[in-house]
Amino acid sequence: MDIEKKDEQPLRSPPLPQTDHSRKRKRRRCIICCASVTGVILTIGLVLLILGLTVFKAKKPVLTVNSVALEDLDVSFSSIIPPRASLNLSLAIGISIENPNKVGVKYQNSSASLRYRGNEVGQVPVPAGKIGSDETKQMNLTVTVFADRLISDSDMYRDLLSVAM
Repeated sequence: MDIEKKDEQPLRSPPLPQTDHSRKRKRRRCIICCASVTGVILTIGLVLLILGLTVFKAKKPVLTVNSVALEDLDVSFSSIIPPRASLNLSLAIGISIENPNKVGVKYQNSSASLRYRGNEVGQVPVPAGKIGSDETKQMNLTVTVFADRLISDSDMYRDLLSVAM
């Protein structure tokens, strides 16, 4: 007795013929899904743009001079012909730098110049450092004033005389 085995198929319902109505529903679902994703992406982009132009907009740091004091004064005269006078002084300056940004600032070694009527009359080295967001940093710096450059400027004498009178 030989029993033949038939290939059995799992139970499934026969595929339904697609009608125009079911195709339109699938297409409508696809359009709604794509429109929703596009709308969410555009909304996120718009929020980031608004934040970038308002809250995270880069602002200039606010520098305030808290104190200035005479630290060193050197006066020398030369009797060699032609006679010359030399004057150099150093100023101790206390400053505070306020970072109004929402992001910290890191800066490298640099220098600042002291100018009088467009001419450089002093220089100060500024050490590297970091200022956090919405933070104020205190610095004590020493400015070396090139007084010979300052004395050689004829406008300085006029300015001194106008203050004295």
